[in-house]
Amino acid sequence: MKSNKDHNMDSNATLQHNGSTISTKFGYNLCSINICGMSDRSRFALDKYCYDSSIDILAVQESYTSDESNLDLKYMNYVTDCNSSANRGAMIYVNTRKLCITPLVEISKQSKNIVSAWSIVTGKAFRFIVGSVYLKLNY
Repeated sequence: MKSNKDHNMDSNATLQHNGSTISTKFGYNLCSINICGMSDRSRFALDKYCYDSSIDILAVQESYTSDESNLDLKYMNYVTDCNSSANRGAMIYVNTRKLCITPLVEISKQSKNIVSAWSIVTGKAFRFIVGSVYLKLNY
């Protein structure tokens, strides 16, 4: 499906669907993915996917890791959930060559059973609130 004008991020942002990636009218590619844990291998795969698919905003669920260095992707800054455990169940990455990210920690603290990362993503001519949400089992 090349274009779907029934789905809007706001009144000015028509989305285009291309597999699991969504492109906005502003020319930024968004993707959401559940990775079941961030390892060296998954970091490598995400780096390659983001590069090959020109991903600008990446929402990740189940991003837990025992090694914080596994969270670093090339040319991407990130915000993680404010969960006090090592789980880190949700993240948002943005392409640092095009966008800026500011964490919104207070939104993430609203529920203990819903893990979420929220941020303001700023481009040249816009600001969006972006969230990555993971609902824990048996909630």
